[in-house]
Amino acid sequence: MKKILASNVVLLTMLFFLSAARPLAAMSVNFYDLSVEIPEGWSFRQGEQVLIYNQNESAAVIVDQAATTRSGTVKSVAENLADAVGVKKNDIRRDKKGSLRLDFVQNGEPVNVRVLESRGRILMVYVFGKDAEANKIAASIGEKSAAGH
Repeated sequence: MKKILASNVVLLTMLFFLSAARPLAAMSVNFYDLSVEIPEGWSFRQGEQVLIYNQNESAAVIVDQAATTRSGTVKSVAENLADAVGVKKNDIRRDKKGSLRLDFVQNGEPVNVRVLESRGRILMVYVFGKDAEANKIAASIGEKSAAGH
C-alpha cells in the first residue's frame, strides 16, 4: 500500500511539474497601430519607446518612432542613425522586406537595427544581444500578417 501511495505521489508531482513547464500561448501586444506576438517568458513595456525583453534580460527589442513619412524617409533616418553610431552609409543594406538594416556594437554588445515605414510612421526596431527569439520578434514588426492588414 505504501509503495502504491509513494508511486502515486511521485506520478502526481511529475505531472504537476510537466503541466507547469508547458509553454503557454504567445501574448499579443499592440503599439503604433501594430499587433505583435510576444512569446512566453518575454515582457512588454510601453512609454516613449516600446521595450520587449526576455526574463533574464539578456536580449531586448526596442521600437522607436523616429519620424513620420511627412517629416522624413526611411533612407534619411537610417543614414542619420548610421552617422550617429559610426556606421558607414555603404554598410546600410536593404532586406527582402524593403527595410533598411545596419549593425553595430554598443558597450560590447551587438546591436542590429531595422528602419521601416509602417502606417505613416518611420520606425526603428533595435535588437540588443544575440537571441533568435528577439530576432524573430523584431522581424515580425511591420509585417502584414503581424500588423493585421
